Amino acid sequence: MGLKVIDVIDLDYGPGNSYHHTLRDTMDKISAKSLKIVGDVALALLR
Repeated sequence: MGLKVIDVIDLDYGPGNSYHHTLRDTMDKISAKSLKIVGDVALALLR
């Protein structure tokens, strides 16, 4: 469809990646450092 997208998955999310796609996969688990990295990459792709 011509959409430019990125899929960001942290494969080291939680102990043994145990939070990914579970009810424990909540906003309080997000690190500010990781979120900044993702934001920086997304902005770079848009430029």
